Amino acid sequence: MNKFAIGDCVVHRHEGVCKVVKIENADFGDGKTKYYVLKPYFNTQCSTIRIPVEKATQIRPHISKRNAQLLIKKIRRSKTVWINDNRKRKTYFENMIVSGDLTALASVAHTVYMKRNEFAKMKKSLPLTDQNLATFCERLLNEELAIALGIKLEDVPTYIEKHSK
Repeated sequence: MNKFAIGDCVVHRHEGVCKVVKIENADFGDGKTKYYVLKPYFNTQCSTIRIPVEKATQIRPHISKRNAQLLIKKIRRSKTVWINDNRKRKTYFENMIVSGDLTALASVAHTVYMKRNEFAKMKKSLPLTDQNLATFCERLLNEELAIALGIKLEDVPTYIEKHSK
């Protein structure tokens, strides 16, 4: 049984918000398998993604508008965790990202945002690894919030700023 239907917007834990454009049977050498064919909603550089229907753990429905609004209200109060060891911090942040938990993504984004400001006051720049992880988290978070709230992707940061106080 299919969990998702053609036309559904789903969240892929690495590619962000995608639309289910097709459900097809394909044989890539291991017998016929049913696949969700996904098209990234915001990333026009990526063509399509195929996920076996039976193993579709990398995708999930996007959050509701109400849950998006609740998450935004909690962002400024989200837990900030900064581990001084770069490798341990990178591993910790990557594990939070892979979890697919939006609260964890918000925590990583908020932590790096706070540290970026702290580093700027000291006339230093944030390590590149942290900048890249923050950019990735912000993209995933902003894409899902845009879909859930029904607003343009570029309007999400302003919306968060306005409603997270």
